Amino acid sequence: LRLIAKPQRCTRLFYQNDFFIVEKYAYRSGEKLILAENSNGDLLFKDGKELGGVVKSLENLLGRSSLQRSEISTSLGREELMVLLALIDLYRKDTLEGYLSLTPSREAYSLGEIQDELESGFQNGLVRLLKDRYAFPVPGSVALKPLLSGLAKKGCIAVQDGYALAEDYSILGRTFLIPDSFTFCESLQVLEDGKLAMAGGLYVSAGVHDHLSFAIQEDEVELSALSSAQMLAVCEE
Repeated sequence: LRLIAKPQRCTRLFYQNDFFIVEKYAYRSGEKLILAENSNGDLLFKDGKELGGVVKSLENLLGRSSLQRSEISTSLGREELMVLLALIDLYRKDTLEGYLSLTPSREAYSLGEIQDELESGFQNGLVRLLKDRYAFPVPGSVALKPLLSGLAKKGCIAVQDGYALAEDYSILGRTFLIPDSFTFCESLQVLEDGKLAMAGGLYVSAGVHDHLSFAIQEDEVELSALSSAQMLAVCEE
């Protein structure tokens, strides 16, 4: 308990799916590691040597596959990210509707359609997720075109009879359809000058091969697509 009261580093891992929640903590001081978990409101403590068992339990939730459908890694401003997610959400909705009506898939969308998507609050949307959980800003119509130009320069989208996702992002939009679980990690570390440093990330999963990582920094967010094995490595680290 002395270590937990004054750790050099503390990490919280929170996992949620449709039917249960997992909440775990790790406290480190030097080489000493204590694990804890929330069990119906009670904290259960374990020696850090049992970390392998925790990772094994997470493997049951996340899988351990090295396969991933798309390879994405880019750093974006918060408004840039919201615009990109709006276009991804349009692809996701189009794909889901295509399964029902067998209509041909669309590849490009207008400024107005992207703006409407940003403001629609689509229940299963990635835009809504970051807007509701992190109060990310929804850019107005004046800022939309410059933000799309910035995304084109970074290789995230292409301009062709409207705005379309680049190849890997298009694959993501067509396959990342039903998010079924959310994982959140945050770490607090005491620096030499006594100040606190914090790092955190949100991970959204839509099946064994589809995990999206949002590494939230002060000015930018790093968006990445991860395999299950990479997700487990992040949680273990």
